[in-house]
Amino acid sequence: MDVRVILPRLSAEQRAFLDRLAGDIGLLADISRADVLVFCPDPTGRAVVTAQARPHSVPPIYDADVVGQTVEPAEYPALFRALASGQPTAGEHTHPAFGAPVILEVFPLQVDSRVIGALSVEKTLIEHERHQRRARAFQQAVRAFQWAVSRGLIKGLNTLSPFGEYDGILVVDTARRIQYASGVANNLYRRLGAMELLPGKRLSNLRASDDTLVARALEEERCLEEETEEGAWLWVKKVIPLYGPTGWRRYLPWESDEPRLIGALLTIHDATAERQKEQMLKLKEAMLQEIQHRVKNSLQTIVSLLRMQARRVQSEETRQVLEESITRLLSVAAVHDFLYNPEGRVVNLRALSERILHETARVVLPPDKQIHLTLEGPDIYLPAQQATPCALIINELLLNALEHGYANQPVGTVSIALRETDKRITVEIHDDGSGLPQDFDINKHGSLGLSIVRSLVEDGLNGQFELRDCDGVMAIVSFPKTHVKRET
Repeated sequence: MDVRVILPRLSAEQRAFLDRLAGDIGLLADISRADVLVFCPDPTGRAVVTAQARPHSVPPIYDADVVGQTVEPAEYPALFRALASGQPTAGEHTHPAFGAPVILEVFPLQVDSRVIGALSVEKTLIEHERHQRRARAFQQAVRAFQWAVSRGLIKGLNTLSPFGEYDGILVVDTARRIQYASGVANNLYRRLGAMELLPGKRLSNLRASDDTLVARALEEERCLEEETEEGAWLWVKKVIPLYGPTGWRRYLPWESDEPRLIGALLTIHDATAERQKEQMLKLKEAMLQEIQHRVKNSLQTIVSLLRMQARRVQSEETRQVLEESITRLLSVAAVHDFLYNPEGRVVNLRALSERILHETARVVLPPDKQIHLTLEGPDIYLPAQQATPCALIINELLLNALEHGYANQPVGTVSIALRETDKRITVEIHDDGSGLPQDFDINKHGSLGLSIVRSLVEDGLNGQFELRDCDGVMAIVSFPKTHVKRET
């Protein structure tokens, strides 16, 4: 996460502060169970959102990205009070889309004693009331966390993994005595053998490893995360140092006090099921790779056998049939390679077409003819159910063009053109050969290859196929586009 809106009047130091803050507010949103917005005032008297974080622990208030949007003082009075006074404020505003009340706490952001913006922690009314019913020690810890983040005091916060709805929270003081334990934390520690309620216990009497982790975080004054295996369980624990003013029990106001270390948040997450799923996925991936390897070897074996047979046969017609079968197999193998490579699950039609052109030139083109194969068009990404018939269609149309277009012509060009619109994909294959016979009717005179193409287009792609006389022959295949998510 970064600050995507930077006001020109900010100094390099102030911009760096906002960048660091944008990396910290993700976990703040999770722990606070709130949306977190960073605002900076603009020269027009309004304020602009420069960073945003949505919680993983509760449904967010803002589903859409609001970075770059501006607000007026009448919309956010608490925000503008904090900007003007340099002190934390609380208030509410109306959700712009739903009209529901949003409760917010606002913390001014200062660099070199200058207020450059504000951090707004925003909750729904229901979540705000839930928070008010939680233990006082937890409310104080969350506010200390918010205050420390607004001052840029916590180191390493952006290195921690997200906090989830079913993660447990402990609040401990500097003596590492538990001040608060959430219900989830109590349940999780019961799995580790701690059967009594946790508040009031010392971490050293509960879990020596947890006490060591918290002690280290407090000593180094930075966030730490640790993954440990205990029996059949896998635990992820995070420690966040907390800073506050002169006393742990003090709630308001804090703005005039110097920060001091007052304790830590310790979160615990049961990652056992997640790791088991990851292991199962790795096992399935390994099995798929083994299957892919065997299929690839099998296809190569069949191709090798057909090539041997093609070299031995005396009949030119038989040899041609075998070579056409080889190119069909190679087209299927090309789709297979594209689909089962580690980088993605969709096929680039342009790259696939290049592969088919290369194999066709290597296997089919007669050495005594000078026929050039060309390709033009953008990268077009297809799912597997469209890529396989497309590969076979392109292969068959190339074979058809080479076989029938240049029987009596030693020189020529066969071109593939790929087109894409919002709704359709078109593949055009043009040869400048002898053209279609007079009174050609694909239903009466079509070859086996053209029959295969028509079947694949109509049944496999739900598309249309036509042949035109066009200084040779133009084969046009058009089919509906299926939107796919490209791998990055």
